[in-house]
Amino acid sequence: MKRILNVAIFIMAFAATTQGQVTIGSGNKPNENALLDLNGGLGNNTSDKGLLLPRVALTDASLPAPMTSHVAGMVIYNTNTVAVPDPMDNVSAGFYYNTGTRWEKLQIGKARWFYMPSIPLDVSRSDTIYHYDLYAEYVRQFHDRSHPSHHDGKTDNTPLIKSLSIAPDLFKEFPARGELYYYVTGYDSDVFTSVKISPNGGVAFNSNPISVEGILQYTVDASKVTDATFMNIIFVEKN
Repeated sequence: MKRILNVAIFIMAFAATTQGQVTIGSGNKPNENALLDLNGGLGNNTSDKGLLLPRVALTDASLPAPMTSHVAGMVIYNTNTVAVPDPMDNVSAGFYYNTGTRWEKLQIGKARWFYMPSIPLDVSRSDTIYHYDLYAEYVRQFHDRSHPSHHDGKTDNTPLIKSLSIAPDLFKEFPARGELYYYVTGYDSDVFTSVKISPNGGVAFNSNPISVEGILQYTVDASKVTDATFMNIIFVEKN
């Protein structure tokens, strides 16, 4: 009997290895595109059960603990809320994924948006099509202030003023250019006669069609510029 049982276990293990797919929750064959199917992919199966991810108490977003190492792609539910010396590494209850070097919180159902940093726009000439790389200026102001401004070519030598002494000097991670939506939510319509943000119908930048996102194009009526002339720009992270 023991030999028969051992053979049966071997056959089951071999079948699982060769198939490479598993169904949990029903006897149905798994969906052919799934490595793990929690309900079975052949019928219109329904269930009153959910997927409960491992509940883990993180201690610091930069540390793998309580795991032994960072593993890119790992997803957990963090049960802990901790403030650490570097606020960028604080953790709070919620879903987290691992990038391979740190834990990042999954932002679900909330749009993350922020205003474009304060910038001067050239409004001196009515016969000019102006272009401004909004994303490059955002990175310059928040990450590397030693780069020259897109507006006047000057670097910013003023000190970075922080709310806390433990606040980081520079932001560690940024959304990529293509991970943002760019919006102009309001502007002085008496002054700005045309406003576009690329990519937008073959807008030209340095004589080349714009395929990248985040380039502002505008024209002005310079005779109507006042001290109250304004433009509001907002960035929104794509989900």
